[in-house]
Amino acid sequence: MSMVFYTCVSKHYRELIPLYKFCVQRVYPEAEVIINKEPFYPACQRFLKHIKGEYVHVTDADILILPHEKTHKEYYSQFEVHGCCYLRGATEAGGETWTGDRARIAGGHVGFMPEYYDRTEIIRNEYRSGAIEDYREFDEVMLARILRESGYPIPDRAYTFPNGAKWDWEYRDLHIHDFATMKFLKWKPDRDKIKALFSDLKFRSLTVDLSPYWRDLIHKIQTYAM
Repeated sequence: MSMVFYTCVSKHYRELIPLYKFCVQRVYPEAEVIINKEPFYPACQRFLKHIKGEYVHVTDADILILPHEKTHKEYYSQFEVHGCCYLRGATEAGGETWTGDRARIAGGHVGFMPEYYDRTEIIRNEYRSGAIEDYREFDEVMLARILRESGYPIPDRAYTFPNGAKWDWEYRDLHIHDFATMKFLKWKPDRDKIKALFSDLKFRSLTVDLSPYWRDLIHKIQTYAM
């Protein structure tokens, strides 16, 4: 199985790269990890660049991959439509409505197969040429537009799926920023899995030199697990 984990980082997230790589390779030793540091709208770039692999799992840069009963490829493939494994984003978030032309596809976890890249090449190239809008969550709005314009179905309700599959919050993994917004209280990450992660000396060593912002969030995660 050719599995790739891919994310893009802005300057604020670059110090998390060692943690990101460690967590992926702890679960999937044979997986390739690709980090894009391109400064031009990095959140958007993760959906635009053509990454070669049988299965490319795209995430936010502050997600720490955890082990699960199924691999990420096995789990997310149940949402697959034309080579893209995706779910609907929130229709309302942050006091704003994300519907119609501003519909969003949740971008924290998306799986891409070769068919996605072939099917969306023309539209992706248009955005790569500069058709980027500068507002919060545009990367997820852009992904919805790419899919819609390439013939993919876009469900009209929050957290519904093109093929009727059901979502298990366990597969959200450990999203560090959830502990800044308290969103983790909604899905309650698995404490035993987090304890196992923090018991790894290598992982703990990678957190020592983090900036105060990220170190504080890591401490909140550890406190939650204990």
